[in-house]
Amino acid sequence: MTMHRLRMLGGITLSTADGREVDAVLRQPKAVALLAYLALPLPGTWHRRDALLAAFWPELDQTRARSALRSALYSLRQHLDDGAVRSRGDDEVGIDPALITTDVGAMAVACDEGRYGDALAEYRGELLPALFIAEAEGFERWLEQERARISSLARKAAALLADQCDKAGDLAGAAEAARRAAELDPDDETSARRWIALLDQAGDRAQALAVFERFRARMASEYGVEPSVETRALGESVRTRQALAAVPRKTPVPALAARSAESGPVPAPEPAPEPALEPALEPALEPALEPVLVSSPAPVTSVQQLPRRPASWRWGIGAALLVAGIAVAVAMRAPRSVHAANPTRLVVLPMEYDPGDPAQAYIAAGLAEGVARRLEGFGGLHVRSGARSEWPSVTRRDLKEIARSYGSTVLLRTSLSRRGDSLEVLAAVVDIASSTEASVRPRRFAEAGIRDAESALAASVAGVLFRTPLSVSPAAAAHIEPESYRLMLQGVYQLSLQEVQAAKIRFDSATKLDASNARAWAGLSSVYASETIADRIPFDVGFEHATAAARRALELDSLQGSAWANLAVLRAVRERNLSVGVELVHRASAAEPSNPEVLVIESALYRHAWRWEEARDAIRLAQQLDPLSPWYLEREAAIELCRDSAEAALHLVEAELVLSPDDKFAQAMKVRSLARLGRYDDAIVAWRAQAIARHDDATAESLRRARGAAGYWAVRHHEGLRAVGKFQEVPPRSSFKASQAWFAAGDTTKGFAALESAARARLPALYRLPCMPDYDEVRRVPHFIAIVARVGAMPAR
Repeated sequence: MTMHRLRMLGGITLSTADGREVDAVLRQPKAVALLAYLALPLPGTWHRRDALLAAFWPELDQTRARSALRSALYSLRQHLDDGAVRSRGDDEVGIDPALITTDVGAMAVACDEGRYGDALAEYRGELLPALFIAEAEGFERWLEQERARISSLARKAAALLADQCDKAGDLAGAAEAARRAAELDPDDETSARRWIALLDQAGDRAQALAVFERFRARMASEYGVEPSVETRALGESVRTRQALAAVPRKTPVPALAARSAESGPVPAPEPAPEPALEPALEPALEPALEPVLVSSPAPVTSVQQLPRRPASWRWGIGAALLVAGIAVAVAMRAPRSVHAANPTRLVVLPMEYDPGDPAQAYIAAGLAEGVARRLEGFGGLHVRSGARSEWPSVTRRDLKEIARSYGSTVLLRTSLSRRGDSLEVLAAVVDIASSTEASVRPRRFAEAGIRDAESALAASVAGVLFRTPLSVSPAAAAHIEPESYRLMLQGVYQLSLQEVQAAKIRFDSATKLDASNARAWAGLSSVYASETIADRIPFDVGFEHATAAARRALELDSLQGSAWANLAVLRAVRERNLSVGVELVHRASAAEPSNPEVLVIESALYRHAWRWEEARDAIRLAQQLDPLSPWYLEREAAIELCRDSAEAALHLVEAELVLSPDDKFAQAMKVRSLARLGRYDDAIVAWRAQAIARHDDATAESLRRARGAAGYWAVRHHEGLRAVGKFQEVPPRSSFKASQAWFAAGDTTKGFAALESAARARLPALYRLPCMPDYDEVRRVPHFIAIVARVGAMPAR
């Protein structure tokens, strides 16, 4: 038997152990494509014949497609050793890993075993470059997905290799691995910063500055924006250190030392503020010293009781460092992961508040998330925020479970209460491992002072964590008018509750009060993007408004990840090109890696392309950022229904209902999942229980008499007729909306007529056809299947 080696990265070769190429296979693109499909992700993977037929011969009927597959497999077997292409029963085909190896497989195994250098050596370029198979859209979609997966694996290997080398003290090796990571994804700002920082550590500041300037030029030419504040700060700090290194060292002047001994330390001149960044923090934050990280903060009752460093720390830095004061102050905003080997992992819990005071809901949510964002700006902290979501009350009080889920033992617990005309926030840093709790001094503030309270609270918490009391925390780049900030927080909270129109009013008012409120502009972009994707406003109008708001947000703050993500999904849909969106959503993730909304939008992007596994992966990653929120389970369940996996969807929503029994969306999805499984009587029982709970007596009575599929759909049609009845007053905005209403009312003739009209108009909303609940009844009808096939998914490129 002869071992064959299939290389697919950066080129395509199939050779025997002695290096002889198998030309007969390489001359047939479809044979190469089929062999590659069978060999991925690893030789030994079994593939169903039905999937192969859909990928390679979608234009043929079942009989002819199966014949074509048998012929193609026979051809491969003719040129390979016996048993290289093997079958399991009548339904599965695979490659024998003992007879064929691949570079992709070797790369995956090396990654699994922690041999990241070996993995990178295998990755020599794009998977199956320049390979194209006519009339095989399924294969093209699969190939794009595999290219993205393997490219991501290469980037991960490069980043982990940089970590390995850094920990081993091999700065040159770490910088080289960071270079590879940055070059694999030239728009990833995190990778660029890591490369710059490692070059700086290794003493190659000229190269570090060159990398910074190249990245800045790329951002300007590709996106018309500046790099983030953190990246600019890092670049300028490197520039300053390079300039200082070029200054000749002089012998200290004895008179200066004498004066210091007699009069005390000589104060440094106040540095001029960096124009594009925040003012330096007072009192200079002792810039030359890294904060001392502690894993178990000692119990204290207030920040004021923490020991201060002696004054000699503040002024004994030396004349040369005083000259560089401004650069170091700016660099406080730069990431410190390179310098802090073991950053403290902190979980910010949702803020408790009085549910009887509606204003407290959005203030508590916004204040907790704002504190989390500011703490991330210090460096030396790995912050995970649960502030964005409403956890079940039983979950948020189980601190040990929270610590386990987030992989951290240090938690920030806060509560909000009203004290007359003011609000008061209490906070404590809890260390589960040592069973200690460090209280933070209570803060009182008016609603107009939310932002200042946010800053002071973050500074106090950092003081407990670092044992270094600070007066204020890093803030956003510019001062924001207090009422504009309050309205923005309210809008963010309403958007999380799907109260889109109310959120729009708040964001719009916030931007009118203060046009520099970047997060309010990002919120407006989310509102318009949501309305556009849901087909509630004309696509061109929504695209224009959402794009304008997103661009404004990014001009003010290039780290607004939601704005980048909104641009990603809208541009992809408009240009009917998934790769356009994927590029921008990667930019969003680099800007705000801890923002789960970015991943939710990324999931929506992949749903338009019918790439269900990637859509599901994005939602699961979002849940990793906020693991105790049940909301992501229903999102994942919706994807399972898109891909026609109703059983999986039912398991997910039932798991969510255990945590949140009153979640109306999850309740409705449970009914839908049961119906999709053909369990109509169970669906009716669940639906009737919901109707009784919301006091909908008419629907509950109709469901009491309903039986089986006919009874279930009769009640659905009765509800759908209400929407059709409104046509007289407000005609549907589009033929797509009309088709949904007619199908919901049970009129399939008018429903298909409207859907055909929408298909002829090539409305972007049609990419969501497999996911829309109003088409569940006709999902198996040949006419609907034909329309879905004709419309297709959003193309990969």
